[in-house]
Amino acid sequence: MILAPGQIRAARALLGMSQRDLSAASGVSEPTIKRMENDNHGPGKTTAHNAETVLLTLEKAGVVFLKTEHGPGLAIRTEQEKAETS
Repeated sequence: MILAPGQIRAARALLGMSQRDLSAASGVSEPTIKRMENDNHGPGKTTAHNAETVLLTLEKAGVVFLKTEHGPGLAIRTEQEKAETS
């Protein structure tokens, strides 16, 4: 799945994470996170490894990325839902 810059920003906001927090959790540098969230660059301008790492980090934290008829979206899993899928 290819993430949109806005999805990364929204996912961080839902989780209460800063760019620095996401960088620490994913191991992807903060400048790279900033570029991935920039509408002029986006995740498509980074390595596939970095994009996948950020995606997996956000999913592990409880974000569910959605593809809907209205475009990309996201949701947050509850603690109970996270426990059920672990």
